[in-house]
Amino acid sequence: MAQRSARNTLFTGVRQFTSTPSIHLPPKKGQKAQPPRKASNSFTKKNKGGGKMKTETHTNTARYEKLQGPQPDLSFMSDFLPERLTQSSLGSPLKFTKNDLSFIKHTGIPPTLARDFDAQTQPHAVIRASTLKSIDYLDKAANSPSKDTRLVLHGDAGSGRSISLLQSVVYAQQSGYLVIYIPNSQHLVDSSYDYLPPSQSNSIWSQPALSASLLRSFAESNKDKLVNVKISQDYAQVKKDDSLYNLCMHPSKSEQSAVEVFEGVFAELNKQSTYPTLLAIDSLQALYQPTLYRDQHFNKLQPYQLSVTAKLLELISGRQQFSKGAIVAATSSTPTSMQIPPLLLAQLGLQPQKPVNPFHKWNVNHLNNSQGLKLVEMNKLSFAEAVGVFESLGKTLGLSYPMSDELLLSKFTEAGGSPKAFTTIQSLRMAYSDLRGESGEQSGNLNGGNSGSNSSNLNNTSKTTTTTPTHLQSRKIMEWLLAGGISGAASRTAVSPMERLKILQQVQSNSEYTRFWPSLLKMYTEEGFKGFYRGNYLNCLRIFPYSGIQFSTYEVVKVFLGGGRKDAHLSNLERLSAGAIAGCASVTATYPLDLVRSRLSIATASLGLESSRRDAQLGILGMGKKVYYEEGGIRALYRGSVVSCAGIAPYVGCSFAIYEALKPYVPVESNRCMTLLIGAVSGTISQTITYPCDVLRRKMQVNGIFGPKYDGSIDAVRHIVKSEGVKGLYRGIVANWMKGGSQ
Repeated sequence: MAQRSARNTLFTGVRQFTSTPSIHLPPKKGQKAQPPRKASNSFTKKNKGGGKMKTETHTNTARYEKLQGPQPDLSFMSDFLPERLTQSSLGSPLKFTKNDLSFIKHTGIPPTLARDFDAQTQPHAVIRASTLKSIDYLDKAANSPSKDTRLVLHGDAGSGRSISLLQSVVYAQQSGYLVIYIPNSQHLVDSSYDYLPPSQSNSIWSQPALSASLLRSFAESNKDKLVNVKISQDYAQVKKDDSLYNLCMHPSKSEQSAVEVFEGVFAELNKQSTYPTLLAIDSLQALYQPTLYRDQHFNKLQPYQLSVTAKLLELISGRQQFSKGAIVAATSSTPTSMQIPPLLLAQLGLQPQKPVNPFHKWNVNHLNNSQGLKLVEMNKLSFAEAVGVFESLGKTLGLSYPMSDELLLSKFTEAGGSPKAFTTIQSLRMAYSDLRGESGEQSGNLNGGNSGSNSSNLNNTSKTTTTTPTHLQSRKIMEWLLAGGISGAASRTAVSPMERLKILQQVQSNSEYTRFWPSLLKMYTEEGFKGFYRGNYLNCLRIFPYSGIQFSTYEVVKVFLGGGRKDAHLSNLERLSAGAIAGCASVTATYPLDLVRSRLSIATASLGLESSRRDAQLGILGMGKKVYYEEGGIRALYRGSVVSCAGIAPYVGCSFAIYEALKPYVPVESNRCMTLLIGAVSGTISQTITYPCDVLRRKMQVNGIFGPKYDGSIDAVRHIVKSEGVKGLYRGIVANWMKGGSQ
């Protein structure tokens, strides 16, 4: 006992004696009271000379005012009105007025939307295709039963399901709908409200508190319309011909009758035809899995066993219906404990993300409650929608860095069609830093300071940074050049024996090289293994810029024809045009190398001409000088280039077009063999169509060395057809097919 008393004495706070400051003491006799001193916002400090000087302090308020920027101007946005929701408004940001969102103080909104709206000066949202599709359904449902219009908005996480549902709710309210909006349906089943066991004649568990809460939020958010709707019979203590608003508010005074009134309100809504009714539910998946409510045996109750959710499921399934109206629901990725069940996905015609256990029996009641639902798929963010989101971000968030086209394309590609990823401010900053070629220093400029200092920092960094949009485009083109060149050189080396055999068969005037395998054996016998690769070094030297220029030109033209979008869908005519331009550019740039390579390839072959064998002693520069000085200068180096362009343009055009046309038919999960197969098929078809032009090119490159001397391409065609028939234009086609298939 003594020890506990001592311990209490040690740990019990003792009030210390303090004296009152003299300023607060009453005045002495004969003295006047001193007026209270005013708090000073200054302090004194010694100067260098030892004297004192007074320095004013700045209040926190003034300091914060300096850090705050000007309020963003939202005058460029139009108000969210039904007449503005047309196809032309796709991608346009529209702002909600206070009256538009007045109902959310009664119903609430999803937490993700609440956070987004808190960060905005005035809530606004971009109009998407899914919203326009939903309101089209609402227009049709205004004069038809709700059973005919039961929609489910579904998409990937962050696809904008909740905001599209909210836009549909606001549109319905403006269009004269009675709206029952449930933004968090998980609260209906998370055991956060009391519930009562069923009676002997009923198997439904009662939820009086939840019923009263839903009726109150419905009544307050639709008061202007509910006061005009009269009830058709007595409910609890509310008499016939009273307003539906009074009936909804009655459980707030007497919760015992909440369940009865809840049933009565929905019965009246099913009968009345004054206003169409919209039931909007977010996180729909919570109604198709076991709840957190439990029975007396501690078994989880199903949603169809609770009074409130059972009534909602009757409307969603179509067993009950509003005389005029619609049901619009949205799935959600939150909460993580209530993910979308495979049963609901299957009923919507979607493939479940996880494998379905074939031995798991699906709940028959859930199957019945999900029949007839119509899917409104939340597609990926289109470019038009992304432009609207990007412009609204730049004008409403007061970002200190320029919202350029390069940043838009970078963010659009990075987001992969996800609106949530596209609108993340941190990722915008990172994308901008990548574009500017900075990491640490620039991020510091983006995060703080007033507008003046930020603009000066940006100007300073722009002077020292070499990563400009033009430089970025050049770097990308260089990557395309490198990729095309390496792949072209590797493929040409692999098919060099067949390429050389094809050239020999095209230019020979006799029958030294005829069939495929005997000709390869003859080449090996006379020249050895290196005969297969005669001229391959120059071929790789030529094909490196050839393939690079071809590939990069095609990509540049493809982006140009697609309106600046790299992933734009091009028509077959546009693909042909892009491929033709790429082919002509690559042939024109590298044609002299191709001519020299053809001369070197035939120099050591046994084609019966001694002059060509003497040319075998010449190298690349020697052969080029010989053609230039002895055969006509630059014109000689480009002999046959016209027919080459005439042939290569349709060849490359057909090749790219056929490949792009076949690619959609290849399954996504297929391996690379399928991609190689369609590449080989497209190349073989294109080569067969344009092969006569390739024969004419080789004939013109060695014009006068083997066989007759031609006056031009037309004269060459006439002589070949006259002496060898049409098959002369396809000499070497087998070797070309083998080369194309291997390549």
